[in-house]
Amino acid sequence: MVAPIGILDPTSLAIAGQLGDGSSIFDLSKSQFAGVLGGVNEGVQGFAAALFTERQLKQASVSALAQGRENARRLRRASRKRQGAFRAALGASNLALDGNTIDLFTDSAIEAELEALTAEWQAAVQAINFDNQRKQANIAKFNAIFSGINKSAAAIIGG
Repeated sequence: MVAPIGILDPTSLAIAGQLGDGSSIFDLSKSQFAGVLGGVNEGVQGFAAALFTERQLKQASVSALAQGRENARRLRRASRKRQGAFRAALGASNLALDGNTIDLFTDSAIEAELEALTAEWQAAVQAINFDNQRKQANIAKFNAIFSGINKSAAAIIGG
């Protein structure tokens, strides 16, 4: 018959209760118990650090995408403004538009759009990199917990 968990005797720390004959399932010395607590604490601290890193990287990914969209919007606006200024200057000079001038406006607009799309693409690549790092931090959380469990088990086994 197993007694309730947490029964302690003054010379050792019994973790899992006592058997019917009075012997403990796990009798740990104080140094073993300190090793177990140290391993658990190390695992929890590693988990918390990795969780913090994971959250920072998630925010960095979101920020990178938002910044890319804003850069593209700014580039498109500047292009439209520049095109308007070109058209106004051309109209003020009373010059007639022929095929070459129209092609110049079209080429300029295409170049500006490509620049905006490149800004969005670069932001997406940066966000993907942050997401990959976030996934690595997620794995590190569980590695920290398992490392703590292993150190606790080693403290119990090693004495």
